[in-house]
Amino acid sequence: MRRGIEVMRKLIMILVLGCLIGLTACAAQPNPTKPLEEFMYAFQNGASASDDLTNYFSEEGKFALKLDAFDAGSDNEELVKTMDMVIRDIDYEIIETKIEKDTAIVTMKITSHDIAGAYRAWIDGIVTRAMEWMNSGKTQEELLAAELELLNEAFLSTTKSKIDTVDVSMVLVDKEWQITDSEENLPFIDVLTGGFLSMVEDFEDPIPEIE
Repeated sequence: MRRGIEVMRKLIMILVLGCLIGLTACAAQPNPTKPLEEFMYAFQNGASASDDLTNYFSEEGKFALKLDAFDAGSDNEELVKTMDMVIRDIDYEIIETKIEKDTAIVTMKITSHDIAGAYRAWIDGIVTRAMEWMNSGKTQEELLAAELELLNEAFLSTTKSKIDTVDVSMVLVDKEWQITDSEENLPFIDVLTGGFLSMVEDFEDPIPEIE
């Protein structure tokens, strides 16, 4: 009887020790979703790609700099403000996380404005008004101002209805998870810009000119 109690006691100690080891291992393993959520929060709240967002990426964060693609290079403050407001108005949900040693894949569902669709609507609007504007006697500066006003209206007319599911590649660097700074995360960057990044790359000159 006493021998049986001793055996049971040893088994219980082994189980408790195993649980403690398991808990310690889990506690030591950082969660890849936490820095990703911090990045999303920073992006939603106006963090700049060049000064802040690159810190969440591995290496130099050069792919994070592509988030500046939505800056049309315009001096029109109203347009820049509108584009920035619309592109950061996103919602997200983390669906699944898969960890394999020092790499991880985080699957996200992101709801954003259809920025690419707004851009195409702008192009169509310019084509529709081209003849009218050419015969209006407007100067080049006035034509450019009219184009940018039309672009501003196109962005303001968008709704947050574009839904994408995207995988985000993460890498463990010095015991901290970072977003992998490589081409495999270009779809993620593109989704954050509402498809604007991939669409602009199809154009040599993103702003049509009315001669």
